[in-house]
Parts: sequence; structure tokens; C-alpha cells
Amino acid sequence: MAVLPKHRGQGIGTLLLNEMIRKAKDSGFISLSFSVDPNNPALRLYERCGFVKVGIDGTSWDMMATLDKK
Repeated sequence: MAVLPKHRGQGIGTLLLNEMIRKAKDSGFISLSFSVDPNNPALRLYERCGFVKVGIDGTSWDMMATLDKK
């Protein structure tokens, strides 16, 4: 997922991530994971959405969120 620089800071990334989480829940997934550079400013967004660091792979952090059934 990426948001062009001129469109950042407008809530687009939050909307995209929340929709991705909703679709995953609706599809029966119990968790989501990805890798992110720890210097990526979007890291705070991921943490706000429930993702936590579960490992390190090279220079990237592995992040995971457990999806509740709400």
C-alpha cells in the first residue's frame, strides 16, 4: 500500500488500511502481517491500527495484527 507524497496527511492511508482490515475480517482471516522499515513514518499508523512488532528480518520489522470478530 502506498500513498503519493502530495496526498499524504489527509487520512487516505488510514482509510485504505481500515478497509483492508475490514475486508480481511469479512473474508475470515484471523490475522494480517507485513514488513516495514522502522523509519517509515507510517509505522505509527500501523501501531494505531493494532499492529505490533513480532520480529525483525534484515532491516525491516515484521508487524502483525490479530483480527477480532467485531
